[in-house]
Amino acid sequence: IYYGTGENGQLLGTQTGSESSGFEGMGMFKSTDGETFSLVATSSTFGNIHTLTSHPTENWVFCGSSNGLRMSKDAGATWSLLRPGNCRDIKFNKNGVAMAYIGSLLWRSSDPSVGTSFETITDNIATNRRSVVAWSESDPNYCYVVSAGSVTFDGEPYRSALTGLYRSKDAGATFERLVGEMSQFFHPFTIVGLQAQGLYNMALGVHPRDKNRVFIGGIEFAEWTEAAGPRIVGNKFSSPQNPYGIHSDKHFITFDNTG
Repeated sequence: IYYGTGENGQLLGTQTGSESSGFEGMGMFKSTDGETFSLVATSSTFGNIHTLTSHPTENWVFCGSSNGLRMSKDAGATWSLLRPGNCRDIKFNKNGVAMAYIGSLLWRSSDPSVGTSFETITDNIATNRRSVVAWSESDPNYCYVVSAGSVTFDGEPYRSALTGLYRSKDAGATFERLVGEMSQFFHPFTIVGLQAQGLYNMALGVHPRDKNRVFIGGIEFAEWTEAAGPRIVGNKFSSPQNPYGIHSDKHFITFDNTG
């Protein structure tokens, strides 16, 4: 088990200790028994760690942090730098093709252990400040990306509102834009008139048995399907009386696919 620490700067910009403050990373920790954890490397190596994941077929671990995208082939003993820059996300399809978000760009590689193999993807992707990737489990050629960035809506500027939802049908080589900027009826990362939080809470998941059904988590919970397009399917705040009530600040989507 590996876990990374730190969220200051890229998620929450203050260190006051209040509810809305972030904290600087202390490094990466590892356990082989699920009980005792030891320090793998300090924050001087990784900075603030945003994501940790493993290759689907090789015994490799990947770390995305404010100090770049790194990988380890020896269970965390040593780490090699693949790409410099702030890496907020990296995801693999079942064939080992990687899509990563580094800096303000999407990067793709079919040989992710080699840093020079990563190529930028700009096809139909609007300017953004954060993106999250999700692959289809039922079809490894299908990849989705949701992005947030600066949007002016109804005369008000928002720094991290929806800028687009995108789909690839060729394993991330090219993308089409399915949904554009936030609108009056679809703004999953924004409370209109108050604030947008896409830099902080952004999640994306593809239904494991339907490659054309996607869920988006932000302030609200949303869904996109081929037939119906985008719609909000959960409200902003939890409520025991509301069966569709999901609290704001959604950071991760996963599925129980055992049924």
